[in-house]
Amino acid sequence: MKNNVNFLKQYEYIIYLSFIAIFLILYDVSLYNYLLYHTTIELFTIFAGLSISLVALVTMNIGKNKIFILIGILYLYVSIIDYVHTLAYKGMNIFPTLTANEPTQLWILGRLLQALGTFFIFYLGVDKLKNRLFFLGVTIATLVGFIAIVYGFFPDCFVEGKGLTKFKIAMEYVIVLFSVLTILKINKHEKEDREHIKACFCKDIKFSLYFLIFGELSFTLYTDVYGFFNFLGHVFKFFSYYVLLRGITVRSLIDPVNTILADLSSKNEELQRIAYYDKLTKLYSRSFFEEIKDKHLNMLD
Repeated sequence: MKNNVNFLKQYEYIIYLSFIAIFLILYDVSLYNYLLYHTTIELFTIFAGLSISLVALVTMNIGKNKIFILIGILYLYVSIIDYVHTLAYKGMNIFPTLTANEPTQLWILGRLLQALGTFFIFYLGVDKLKNRLFFLGVTIATLVGFIAIVYGFFPDCFVEGKGLTKFKIAMEYVIVLFSVLTILKINKHEKEDREHIKACFCKDIKFSLYFLIFGELSFTLYTDVYGFFNFLGHVFKFFSYYVLLRGITVRSLIDPVNTILADLSSKNEELQRIAYYDKLTKLYSRSFFEEIKDKHLNMLD
């Protein structure tokens, strides 16, 4: 298992260089067909989000990482919102009555849910956040957001001919603020308990949030939903999901196996301890001395 992880790390720079080459090609594609570029990126992030959720649910019983389970629940709903955002995007014509405003509102809804959900996971802590309660809260937030957009209660985020509204830009900075606060919380945990941070792949979440921040800052600058800063924001979104998908899927598939091996090793040590010590005298038993004798005889051979 460790060799597989080291292999991935060794060739990761090649993977990132490949991504850069792909995005240079996609940028050229976006100049002629932005919808193709946008749909490609969104479908990847939706796939990544659903994969994270699936792995979290599948490993729920064998894994002991509650943060991962909560992240899986969160990204399930974020992926649903992103899917609707993709279908509603300007030019898709799946919902002919929609303008560029509604998909922008859906974008803000998805990113707010992502940033606030991650914030609550780390600030409230896994002890206070129960899986079912968190699931219920995220479900209600998603439904309320959808209803607000459909019935016109959600503030406008994009006006044709004018660009982004003050509300949309303000919400982007709110998303950035909560992401920064979450990173600071992770950094604090990192100093206090490095082993826990390593076990819960919080570093992957932290780097994912860095890319999210860069992306949201890019999304405060565009005036055209097919423009360069919109393109750049989606590049950062891609890497935000890639970092999380890579870290969580690789670690979550390895960690349960390592946990099982650690449990077996612990039980083996416990059995040896029972075999080597006499319960009544609390002294070494005959088995202990026989094993020592056998080891020395083997060394002489």
